Amino acid sequence: MSSSKLLFKDLNEAEKSTVQLGDDKVILVEGKGTIAIKTNHSNTKLLNDVQYVPGLAYNLLSVGQLMANVSRILFDNDPCSVKDKKLGHTIVNVQMAQNKMFPLEASQVNNSAFVVSKIGSLLHHIN
Repeated sequence: MSSSKLLFKDLNEAEKSTVQLGDDKVILVEGKGTIAIKTNHSNTKLLNDVQYVPGLAYNLLSVGQLMANVSRILFDNDPCSVKDKKLGHTIVNVQMAQNKMFPLEASQVNNSAFVVSKIGSLLHHIN
């Protein structure tokens, strides 16, 4: 989930729904689309079906959704490793911050040239 339209490579704003947060607050989803993250190999990895939620304080990445979309997640000490299931290589390692969150660099991707600029995001680990 992201509150920043700038992160989306494409966004279908017709896909509206609601989502319930951990504090039981229900907020409106204003669309669904694709964003990109920068990998350890200086490539970009596209994440599909990301919800656009303008009311979020942070961008949140679903561990379950990552696992369903060809990734393996390893939370074993520090860092958190996101690995490609098929190729076995590490997509990205994310160090845990003092607030127990995992800050992840998301990327704004130009549709035609895949030019990448860094924008902060968070990988959220839910126990």
